[in-house]
Amino acid sequence: MAYQETLATAPSYAVLAGIGMFAVVYLAGITSVSGGILAGVLGAGGIVFTLSAKYLHGGDYYPVISGILLVLIVVGYPEGITGRLHRLLSRIRPGERRATGPAWTSEPKVPARRVNGDPLFSTIGLRVRYGGIVAVNDVTLQVRRGEIVGLIGPNGAGKTTLIDAITGFADAEGTVRLGDIPVQSLRPHHRSRLGLGRSFQGLELYDDLTVRENVEVGSSAASRFPAARRSETAVLTSVLGLLELAPVADRAVATLSQGQRQLVSVARALAGAPAIALLDEPAAGLDTSESRWLGERLRSVRDAGVAILLVDHDMELVLDVCDRIIVLDLGTVIAEGTPQEIRDDPAVVRAYLGTPHAVTGGM
Repeated sequence: MAYQETLATAPSYAVLAGIGMFAVVYLAGITSVSGGILAGVLGAGGIVFTLSAKYLHGGDYYPVISGILLVLIVVGYPEGITGRLHRLLSRIRPGERRATGPAWTSEPKVPARRVNGDPLFSTIGLRVRYGGIVAVNDVTLQVRRGEIVGLIGPNGAGKTTLIDAITGFADAEGTVRLGDIPVQSLRPHHRSRLGLGRSFQGLELYDDLTVRENVEVGSSAASRFPAARRSETAVLTSVLGLLELAPVADRAVATLSQGQRQLVSVARALAGAPAIALLDEPAAGLDTSESRWLGERLRSVRDAGVAILLVDHDMELVLDVCDRIIVLDLGTVIAEGTPQEIRDDPAVVRAYLGTPHAVTGGM
């Protein structure tokens, strides 16, 4: 349209023309890049408009036709034409393999926990470089189904960078596997669809939306696997019940306490029914009682069938809820073991937990 207008004048941008442009954009689909391309094809002066005016003499009726189509699309397919096309294409594509997530039901039932010896998730030789700086160096780890694995270390140890590399937000060398599926070459949204969920340090919640609406954002991948999951409504009901958010489900997120906001972030990561959830400092900003409350909810999530890789600086929380703990220092794994083994490890004490000062004479 910019090339069509040889002179920028006010009449070129009349109100009705702007509404017409918006109608075509929404009709095509505002949730994807392909929708923008289709809007350019359908818009005034576009290929479809030009062909219809030249051969069908329908140029005068084009706005009316666009308006009718817009009403039908808004009612039937809110994501626009391209949204509908994406759903149709996803049905005819060869089925994607996916790591098995929890069998959510409409009621938050908690089955007995079983730790499976086979790794549900693993990395081999994972390395992240920023120029000459190695932020993550040759990290190999495993998480099994039915366990919470803690990932701790001092500030700058590379914990968040490691999660970014695992989930595809940072370029990395090495191998990342979800079950028997290699995912290191996939983009973040593809890894999410395969069962790899995560939360972020910055909660990035929509304060003007309700708890339920915020959690629904995380369920967008569920429709790609209708045969492998329950309905999205059942998943949301179960997640909200499991994290005890059901009583505040219809409240705006802005009205919640910090602890409840953290749980909303966790719920959003679980709404896609992942096989494993990577939680980045979910206890940040919580006091002791809120942290214990969060720990109880994380155990419920684990017992419901979701493995967890937990990054947090709250050592009381980590030592209390984790089955195993991995310690990073300067991007390298320096220790791995049970909470008690990590608590007693001299290298961990020196690098992170702090070295006790012995009382000496001569004072």
